[in-house]
This record gives sequence, C-alpha cells and structure tokens, in this order.
Amino acid sequence: MDHRREKVLKQNFTTLMKDLDPTLVLHKLIEEDIFRNHEYDEVKSKMTRLERNEELIMRLMHKGDDALDVFMMALKESHKHLFVLLLKDMKKKGLETAHLEGKRIWSLFLHRNVYD
Repeated sequence: MDHRREKVLKQNFTTLMKDLDPTLVLHKLIEEDIFRNHEYDEVKSKMTRLERNEELIMRLMHKGDDALDVFMMALKESHKHLFVLLLKDMKKKGLETAHLEGKRIWSLFLHRNVYD
C-alpha cells in the first residue's frame, strides 16, 4: 500500500479501533481477494472486537493499493461515518476518490484482473 493510503489508516486508527465492526467488512475483503482464507480466519480468531480490529487494520496496511478502496466500499455499505471520515482524509492527501463517491469500482477490479 502506498504511504499516503497507509497514512489514512494510521491517522484514523483509534477511531477505526473503537467504531469498526470487523464482521461487517471482512466478507467484502474476502470476496474481492484482498484477504485470503487464512487471513480471514486469523482476524476472526481474535478474542475481542478490538483485537480483531487491530489485526484487520494491520493486515490491510500491508496489502496493495486496491485494499483501501475495497475497504472503503465495505465501509460505505456498513459504517457510513467511517467512510466519510476516511474519504475526507483521502481527499486531503490528494488521493483519487471519485470512484468511491458514487461510481462502482468495477473498472478497478477489471483492470487489476486483466493486468495482474
């Protein structure tokens, strides 16, 4: 993940730890091939919600640039306030957000699947 994207997660780490329900975003991360089955299992195996959140966010920071976009789409569906918070931070850092603000991100995945 590029340093600006990672910084979005780091700067919002405390709020994500407190407000995120990881069960509501994990399925999207699996569905879009961001997490593998063993990573999903590792997150789910943690005893507390805070531990699951920490594991999820730390793993997310070590993924490719697509990971933040998929995570954002999951937040948009399940945690609107976190989506808005991170979106504002992405804009401040000059990251592309148009695809997150209403358009579907199919082109992102088509591009990734064609060129990987």
